[in-house]
Amino acid sequence: MTVSTILLILLALFVLSWAVGAYRRLKRQRRHCRDTAAPIPALLAQRHALVVPLVELARTRLEIDRQLLEESVAAGNAATAAVRRWKRPPPEADVAVQVGDAESALDVQFTALELAMRQAGLPDTDPEARRLLDALDTAEQDIDIACTVYNHAAAQYNASRSQFPSIIVAIVFAFRPVGLVQGQAAKLAPDTTVSTP
Repeated sequence: MTVSTILLILLALFVLSWAVGAYRRLKRQRRHCRDTAAPIPALLAQRHALVVPLVELARTRLEIDRQLLEESVAAGNAATAAVRRWKRPPPEADVAVQVGDAESALDVQFTALELAMRQAGLPDTDPEARRLLDALDTAEQDIDIACTVYNHAAAQYNASRSQFPSIIVAIVFAFRPVGLVQGQAAKLAPDTTVSTP
């Protein structure tokens, strides 16, 4: 065996070990994204379940614009439909945008309903209103925490998969970028990722 053959074999072994390491790292990060994204649809569903009780409470106890109530129900239905498109975590970038848009519209309606209830003093006089608004606050805090944890994992994964030479392994083994979903602190505004070939 010549020196050049030995060097070529060593180089091939180095490249192979690097590729295996990059594959394992990307697979581990993608699994972490999946695990951290898994609770988000259930948390969003808990938030959506509060739409009808809040609308019914506002309808029976307040003189409130009927259009606001109808828009709240429509926004809740749209948000529920968007979350159903999130078939398995982590979400693709386009699904994350759809969920973000729907949740943002629902947040506007929840804010208007909550404001009307608080201006009427309903949480102070009605225990059911207080319970529903507390449940809404808790759900939004839980969503915010889950989205923050997921976004951190997704940002690390997307950064790893887009760096050279890991991008070669990502292309060969179809490691696609994942979408980011932002929590209530950012009004669940959609954040898209840049897709690389």
